[in-house]
Amino acid sequence: MSGARTVHGARVMVALAWATASVLAGLIAWWGVAVVGDDGGVSGDVVRTESDVRAALAEARAAATAGPTAGPTSAPTPTPGPTTTPEPTPSTSPVPTSEPSPTTPTTPPTTEPVVAEVARTWDVVGGQVEVICRGAAISLLGATPLDGWTVEVKASGPENVEVELHRDESELTVRAACTDGIPTMQTETGGASEDSGAEDD
Repeated sequence: MSGARTVHGARVMVALAWATASVLAGLIAWWGVAVVGDDGGVSGDVVRTESDVRAALAEARAAATAGPTAGPTSAPTPTPGPTTTPEPTPSTSPVPTSEPSPTTPTTPPTTEPVVAEVARTWDVVGGQVEVICRGAAISLLGATPLDGWTVEVKASGPENVEVELHRDESELTVRAACTDGIPTMQTETGGASEDSGAEDD
């Protein structure tokens, strides 16, 4: 008899536990709907399943324990300091290494006037005498004695020409100079003289 009572008591306890669990489940469901409706702004007319309610309660607990979420911090933008403009460096002009030398005017070469040359050959007693004049200057070109005669040159220029021709006791002196660029001759025999002027060949 006592065993039957024990079984019956156990059944009563199970039934009470099931009823209590059902009541608790209903209270939890109601409380969850109220909380979600207040936090999320969801109307109370919306019907939620038990799993939705548990998920919403879990999110609410997590939000309550997590605290305020820190937003991303942005690093302060460095304020640029005052910009310094570099002072312009004074440009220095290049110093000439040496002063240019003044240009020396070139002197055109002087051309000497062409002097005409005039030659004369004289046949005289005892031989032949040949001279040439270049302006006022005279030069002896040659003195050729005849057979038996000898020649002696006393002066060959440039102021005058003097030639002596000798044979035994005979003697002839020939003097020549330039007059206006023309050869002139003067001969002297013994003590007498003879002027030939500008006699040609």
